[in-house]
Amino acid sequence: MDYFIYLKVPEYTRQYALYHFSDKKVPDAINVKNWYVLYGMVVDFLKRRNNFHPNQETGNLKLLVPDSQMKRKEKWNYMESHSRKKIAEMIRYIMYSQFWRSIMPVWEVIKQDRNKRKHSNTFDRYVLQFFDQNNIEYTEQASNAFKKEFARQRKKLERDFRIII
Repeated sequence: MDYFIYLKVPEYTRQYALYHFSDKKVPDAINVKNWYVLYGMVVDFLKRRNNFHPNQETGNLKLLVPDSQMKRKEKWNYMESHSRKKIAEMIRYIMYSQFWRSIMPVWEVIKQDRNKRKHSNTFDRYVLQFFDQNNIEYTEQASNAFKKEFARQRKKLERDFRIII
């Protein structure tokens, strides 16, 4: 029997995760058994389910609970809310690190285009290209949310590590 943990993520992150981490048997769930860091985090965050922990289905991304040597999923199939947030955050970090790798070689061109402000659509084109490559449905709302998060990450890099990009 399969047990699931539900993560709350934006729709574009959900589509990215389903494209990269999907399970062959359950197409609308992700399985992290081949992703060692995520697998280790999931196994570490699992807790025993008892009467105090009801089944919580509040998220939009289903994560298949793995079976590890020490923790059988029949009993260890509960995850606290802060742990679910950490797993969702890690999936977003993986997505944005892939975006950073794809955009860094052309960042100077994008920066020049943004400074001119005439036809500053180069960044939008790369976001669209990233969405196409990762099977994410392009909508204006998803694109704007993605770009806002990217801007937040740039500010955080500058504030915390003094890296100016």
